[in-house]
Amino acid sequence: MTFDKLCGLVEDSFKNAVKKVKEPPEDRNDPTLVAAYAALTNTGVEETIYILRKATAVKTFQNAVGSLHQKILGNVEGWKDSGTRGGGFDIRSVGPVARAQNRIVLMEIKMRWNTIKGSDEKIMHDKLLAAVKSNWGGEYDTVGYLAQIVPKNNESYDRPWKVSRREADEIVRAIDGKTAYHLVTGHPDALEQVLSILPHAFNRVLTKKKIDHLDFSNDIDVRILNESMKLALPTSSAYVSGS
Repeated sequence: MTFDKLCGLVEDSFKNAVKKVKEPPEDRNDPTLVAAYAALTNTGVEETIYILRKATAVKTFQNAVGSLHQKILGNVEGWKDSGTRGGGFDIRSVGPVARAQNRIVLMEIKMRWNTIKGSDEKIMHDKLLAAVKSNWGGEYDTVGYLAQIVPKNNESYDRPWKVSRREADEIVRAIDGKTAYHLVTGHPDALEQVLSILPHAFNRVLTKKKIDHLDFSNDIDVRILNESMKLALPTSSAYVSGS
């Protein structure tokens, strides 16, 4: 994928977030929340209001991040992005994938291992299972994956997705983000490569939109980003570690 293509995906995924940065909404904070946060964190009221206003944009950014990963993986050669109405999955492989035992792959992408509420897990599991079964009958078998970009405890895995009150099924699996990127791209360090270049893509998009921003390309910010990746991601793909 070219840098220009990545910048286009960033701009498309974060268009609503960029709009909120450029034109912040006039939110009215709950005075009880303001009082509680200011008191419990020993923060001045004015600073508290500023922090809470920034926090209102977090959900928009989280949704944008999920959309970006879907777009990036769905634009890898040999894969398709299902868009906003994927029918139980976000991306799919055009043909069989060697690391998925030569099967067609349907993948739903979530930002964290705990993004899905427990009450919704069975619904999503059943949708993914139904999508896998509806894709049967072709030349190749099909497997479904729930990709959790940030895994619990820095763990790498490709295993059956165990959901409460559902039998674990080999054709509906859970996979961490590093391993998912390896599965889709064929490169074990693909996720880190994407994350390392993202600040430069954001810089270009924000410059294009004429928004004042920090230059994330300097050494200290790259170091901080690398430390964040070490804390959040496993050291190797499940296909490399054998875990």
